[in-house]
Amino acid sequence: MIPNTQLTRRQFLTETISAAVVSLVIPRFALAAQRKMQMKLSFMTFVCPTWPIEKIVKFAKEAGYDGVEIRVDAQHKHDISSKSSAAVRRQTKKLFADAGVEIAAVATHFADVEDTTDHAYARRQLATFREGLAALREEGLPNLKGDIANSAATILWPEAHVDMVRVGISAYGMWPSTETFVSAALTHRDRVVLRPALTWKTRVAQVKTVPAGKYVGYGRTYRTTHDTRIAVLPVGYYDGYDRRLSGAAYVLVRGMRAQVRGRVCMNMVMVDVGDVPGVRAGDEVVLIGRSGDDAVTAEQFASWAGTINYEVTTRIAESVPRIAV
Repeated sequence: MIPNTQLTRRQFLTETISAAVVSLVIPRFALAAQRKMQMKLSFMTFVCPTWPIEKIVKFAKEAGYDGVEIRVDAQHKHDISSKSSAAVRRQTKKLFADAGVEIAAVATHFADVEDTTDHAYARRQLATFREGLAALREEGLPNLKGDIANSAATILWPEAHVDMVRVGISAYGMWPSTETFVSAALTHRDRVVLRPALTWKTRVAQVKTVPAGKYVGYGRTYRTTHDTRIAVLPVGYYDGYDRRLSGAAYVLVRGMRAQVRGRVCMNMVMVDVGDVPGVRAGDEVVLIGRSGDDAVTAEQFASWAGTINYEVTTRIAESVPRIAV
């Protein structure tokens, strides 16, 4: 879903109208969002790339949508000649029009805006997208809306907002990357304040004293050097608590840090609570979030696991209850 800056205008138009990916959205959402700067519940479906356009139109009509957003997928080029390109555009617009389904918006996604402070490539992509959007409007879609900005672009570039934006991870109060934060500081857009919305908690299942010289966990990777108070937590890599955190991470118990000891198990983690007075079964444990004056951020968690905050937060298993507060 990324516009290649090497595409010709004809290729851009072809791939936009006969896009490999189509998102179906609630009727008139684009116009409502533009007018009111707010969006009601929306529904998005990624359609199989092998679906013919007729099937996509039929699906949209039967699902009750009177507007679609077409996403440009320029990573996977469709080798269509200029003659067939025009035919595809005409056929597509006619099929949607005959079905009473509006092509309301065109969207794409930046390839490289978050992981760098050099945004030359992303700016070329933005320019290409704007040119293609203008051309599509000239070809009979005057009310077509544009949608390209993710969280990073929304924060950094007002000019990338076009008609609407798709804020993802920042809606949950997290920065897309360190590079985005640095870029925001360099452009004086770091006044944006993001507060994490997610806290991941569990409770102590058991507390026991492990004598000096004994091993904790599979593989005998940790051996106590003194009598050690160990709390067992009912969470593990099955739940999304990464196995790579074995011996590397800490959790927060009563506002104090408790180091992970031994390997993270499938559904169990052992932590050292020797420096946390009075810990007992049932006590709350913060895996990600704040407790007292300390915090474990998704970014810190990700650094322990050698990954990014996106993966950490999306890998929390569906079996873990979500509680809105």
